[in-house]
Amino acid sequence: MPALLCMAISIFTASCSSDDFESPEAKEKMVTLTVSAGSEDDAAATRAELSEADAATSPWKWETGDQLLFVSTNSAGKKVASKLTLKSTKRNGLSGEFEGEVPASGLTTGTKYRFFYIGKTADGSADRAISDEEANAGSINIDLTSQTGNLADLKRNCVLTGEAKVSVSNGKATVDENVKLSNVFAVAHFNIKANDGTTITKVGLRGKGVYRSAKVNLANGTVTGVSEIGIVADPEENIFFNDGKTDFYVTFVPGNVTPSFDGYYAGSYTSVVTEKPQTRNYDASKSFVYDNKGSKAKFSVGNGKYVAITNGNVQYVMPIATYTYNLNTRNLKANSLIRWKKDVALKVTAKRTVQPGYYQLAPEQWEMAISKNF
Repeated sequence: MPALLCMAISIFTASCSSDDFESPEAKEKMVTLTVSAGSEDDAAATRAELSEADAATSPWKWETGDQLLFVSTNSAGKKVASKLTLKSTKRNGLSGEFEGEVPASGLTTGTKYRFFYIGKTADGSADRAISDEEANAGSINIDLTSQTGNLADLKRNCVLTGEAKVSVSNGKATVDENVKLSNVFAVAHFNIKANDGTTITKVGLRGKGVYRSAKVNLANGTVTGVSEIGIVADPEENIFFNDGKTDFYVTFVPGNVTPSFDGYYAGSYTSVVTEKPQTRNYDASKSFVYDNKGSKAKFSVGNGKYVAITNGNVQYVMPIATYTYNLNTRNLKANSLIRWKKDVALKVTAKRTVQPGYYQLAPEQWEMAISKNF
């Protein structure tokens, strides 16, 4: 998909004959929407900052299978998402023509409509889609935990959107102005290394303002973080860039972000705990966890009932060692690319840090034990 996205849109009227189909959906009058997307060579003022490269080497070139999505209202008053499929490309993918059918009843002269490119599926095999349920709910959810860190894979996390006003006349419809698509997320390019030259095998990402998923509003194109990944170094729950990748791209929800990077190495799990933990057997009376007043630790499950916490309910997360770098809080803007300079990442040098162990309730037990009666 081109990094520079200027869209000239023309809509030609077409209709489905009620004699050909019997289903209510087939009786919906449709129009064919044709979209041409250009690059900087066509309109230099439409640059969208999404990639490191420029012009013909842009990773946002249109590719086979790409599609735009158009959300409108059908004759039943329901929101529907129509697919505009890539039909052809020019100049090595820097411009493309998309086409698809949309409900004619949803087009009104002078009304602005929003278009989306919502990226690839997590495995990169196909474009995502907007279901009718999501269209009527007014939002879609984007998973941010499966980021690969590769520049080419940003299409799996990005959401591009833009709007334009439509005019309908004499059986045809046209867009009054070019549509400029921009990324609702922010992207940053990092490179991490250990200060003593230790080989880093994977990198964990955590911190305030770092989200595991985000919700994109289909009406105004804004994005909101849904659940934070947490501020504790967690070898299972943080976002990870694996396979020794130390130069990577991150998709962030715009806003205040305070990221921390943890570089794991061969000794992360063995260098801190040097002795084998002792196995202990407790009498039943000693298996309970007590508070500082000598009373059994417990929590309420409602209706005056409590559950006592035992050693079997509590897990101890072992301390680990990582090469960690904590960044200062920065306010990230949508459609921005944070880097040192073109093709050069922000370089961070991490120091060996012992992440302390801690106790937690065993999550697999409480998932099954939660009451469904209140």
